[in-house]
Amino acid sequence: MNKERKSAGWLVVDKIPPSPKFKVLLIPGLMGSDFVFSKLMNNSALEEAGVHLIGGNPPGFKGNLLPDDFDFHISSYAASVEAIAEAETVNLILGHSFGANVLIEVAFRRRFKGKLMLISPSLCRDAETKDMKMLDKYSRNKLLKGLMWSVTYASIKSAFTPYFKDPDDLASVVRDAKLIPKKIAAEIFLGYFDYLIRYPDLDERLITTTVPVYYLRGDKDDIGFTQKNRETLKKSSLVKLFEVPNASHFAMNDNPEEVARLIIEMLNS
Repeated sequence: MNKERKSAGWLVVDKIPPSPKFKVLLIPGLMGSDFVFSKLMNNSALEEAGVHLIGGNPPGFKGNLLPDDFDFHISSYAASVEAIAEAETVNLILGHSFGANVLIEVAFRRRFKGKLMLISPSLCRDAETKDMKMLDKYSRNKLLKGLMWSVTYASIKSAFTPYFKDPDDLASVVRDAKLIPKKIAAEIFLGYFDYLIRYPDLDERLITTTVPVYYLRGDKDDIGFTQKNRETLKKSSLVKLFEVPNASHFAMNDNPEEVARLIIEMLNS
């Protein structure tokens, strides 16, 4: 993996195969970084298929600086994604969790003409975990916000432990998460929940897509997904649903082989 570099306001790392044919941008979830894609970026099938992977850290993530006027709206992150996708000439964008929600907005805006892969976005506020909804509630209380985020940072390790069993991987994920200042993490988080509240039916928003979308969920995912969501997404011939076996919310970490297979399939379709 190459060293970090800056591109269109992002901090990125590359995994470049000997004979590149495609470019794929990877966007992490809340408190994540390019590291959450490390198993995917070291997948031999992707290298053999000529897939140049770009592990992205958006503005505010992994200590990456924010533009002075950045407002933390999901639409602003969508615009930032579009800018780096154009600068890097990517064929496919993969987003995990928060990153996948940003891609719902990218699909809705119709500026990006490539392909989109979403891993476990939340299609409404109720789809989120109990702990995340509680953090949203108390982060909106001026008296409790600082305390809640101090507690959140003190418990980052325990929050990631169910998803990263290897101690070294867990330490790396926690290290990168703590590079985000608490104040910025809180604003990113609230901007995300503002989006979930403003658009309570994101499945309806997603099916307006004019580009192909692969929608992935781990078979042990803890993000809610209803029969109504399933039926709505099937209304679009451009949206295909996949359940990743033996995978939790971090499907690309639990089963990178299957996610890699789907990336290659989508790029070649």
